[in-house]
This record gives sequence, structure tokens and C-alpha cells, in this order.
Amino acid sequence: MGRRDLHKKRKTVKKKYLQITFLVILLIACFTGLYLFNIFPFSSDIFAYDRLNILAVGTDSVESKGRADTILVLSLSPKTKETILFSIPRDTRVMVPGRGMDKINHAFAYGDIDLLEKTVEEYIGLPIHYYGVLDFEGFQYIIDALGGVSIDVEKNMYYVDNAGDLIINLHSGPQILDGGKALQYVRFRLDSLGDLGRIQRQQKLINAVIEKILQFDSMVKIPNIINSLKEYIRTNMDTNEILSLARLMKDIDKNKIWIETIQGEPRYINGISYLVNDEEEVRKKVSFLIENSYKGLT
Repeated sequence: MGRRDLHKKRKTVKKKYLQITFLVILLIACFTGLYLFNIFPFSSDIFAYDRLNILAVGTDSVESKGRADTILVLSLSPKTKETILFSIPRDTRVMVPGRGMDKINHAFAYGDIDLLEKTVEEYIGLPIHYYGVLDFEGFQYIIDALGGVSIDVEKNMYYVDNAGDLIINLHSGPQILDGGKALQYVRFRLDSLGDLGRIQRQQKLINAVIEKILQFDSMVKIPNIINSLKEYIRTNMDTNEILSLARLMKDIDKNKIWIETIQGEPRYINGISYLVNDEEEVRKKVSFLIENSYKGLT
């Protein structure tokens, strides 16, 4: 990889790092605050893993039968802090155990997080130790619980999708966005930048969320937020494990984070659109990146 390509890769890593937090940092941000301010001590076995793999799922419902719109696997070494985030497109055609070849996000609809976890493990060749499922309602709850966030909305945003039950109606200018408005802000992409613009807005919002969390008036709200999070976020991590993950994430050097989107070829099969690739090649690529990503970023 040449210097120009490596520089471009590092810029992409920095841009995408904050985007990831929709499913990762929003899950642990409140707990990170607890650690930073030493509100209470904690310990867990999370640091004992040689390689820790976490499945993060963004869905329109934390209940089964919801749609897994975003599927991410965070793989990191607690000892070296070397971190890779694999993004798996929801239309990727894979072998779903007991169901045959299908879109990977259908595994969640068929068998909830257990089937999706098993499908992902077999697809990328990594064991999944923990998972977190966050839905739109949970996203809005966290923003509202913090009292909203300050955002300078860069332009008027209006979009209506009746089929998708989505209405976006924001005016430009500095303002406090509540949970509903914040969700509109990060979902809007009806402009020339498309997904790039949406990613930039996600980064901007997450910066505002982190800044708000670290304010004293937000810190006093965190115990209540923690007590209510279980209603909005589904995970097999207990409180100590989440706190340990927060501590680990806080210490990670951003230059040691490698972002990889699983690639494939768009193809129609029996009238259905898929992203098709060779599963064996995917597993080889994942293994290679785990073994060499740290070297590639130094």
C-alpha cells in the first residue's frame, strides 16, 4: 500500500470512527462517563480475552422480527488495543443455518439475535463473544435523557417516505435537537452528498453527544439513564462488562483502528437483489486483516 493510499485509508478511518458510535459509543457513552468520573469501581473478565469480538446490530425494533439495517463486528485485542471493525452489508447473500442461502439481515428476522450471531460467525470465521442490539427508539431515548444536543443544522431538510414511515422536517441554524429531531438529522441523505453527507452528520451529532455527556449537568442524569437503558438496548453484557468495554474503548489509539466493509458484487437472483461474494475468500480476508492490520497502520 502506497503512502497516498495509506493516508487516504487513515482519513477514512477517522471519518468512520465516529459513525460507528451510533451502535457502539451510544451503547457505552453513559458508562464511559461513569468511568471517567470514577463514580464507582468495576472489574470484569473482558480483559482476559486474547481477541474480543462484539456483534453490533442496528434495527428498527429490538424485538425479534425486526429488520437488521446495520450489522457490524467490532474485533479488538484488549492487550495491544489493535482494533478492526467489519461492516457487513445487510443484502449480503450468505448461508443462514437451517434456512439456506439468503440475505444476512433475514437471519435476524427468522431467528433473532441467536441466528444472526451464528450466521455471522460462520460467514466471517470469528467467534462472537457479546452482542448489542440498538433500535431507533433507544437512540431517541438517549438523546432525550441527556436533555437534547446542540447542533447547527447546516441547511433545511425535508423528506417524506410514507412507505418507510419516515418524515424529516428540519430548519437550518443552531438549535437543540431532541431525540426525534436528532434521528431525523442523521437519517437525512436527500442531497448531492448522499450517504457521505449522512455520515458527516452522524459524526457531528456524536461529537455533540459526547460533549454533552461530559458536562456536569449531564453526569448527574447518568444513574437514571443506566437504570432505563435495559428497556431500549438488548445485550448479553452485564454492567461490569459494559464499563470495562468503555474503559477499553477510551484507551484505544484511533490510528490503530482499521475499518473494513465486506465487499461483493451486486446481483439479481430470482428477481431479488443481493450482494454476492465468496465466503471462503471473506474468511481469508478477515483472518489476514486480524493478523496484519496493526502492521498496515504503523
